[in-house]
Amino acid sequence: LLMRVAKLVGCTKLALGCNATYFAMHTLESILKGSGFALPADIQHMDSRFSPLGLPDILHPLRDCGSKDLLLLCYLHQVRFVGSVKDIVGDRRNVK
Repeated sequence: LLMRVAKLVGCTKLALGCNATYFAMHTLESILKGSGFALPADIQHMDSRFSPLGLPDILHPLRDCGSKDLLLLCYLHQVRFVGSVKDIVGDRRNVK
């Protein structure tokens, strides 16, 4: 749906916010499901597999950044995000 809308408005590139944490989970999921053969195309910085169909290329500019790093960066620059400070530093009540 996102790619079709991007095509309708004339986009040639589509940047997604998938980060290193997402790609780590996606990699394990793909291997466990037996579709690890498609991983090289799935985890590139730019995925051009759908260009011949007239759909935009998919970019992953945050591929090398982890979730905690991005949350900390948002917190330091006072960018509002969904979550809490506990997502960055964790819950310290149970640490021994």
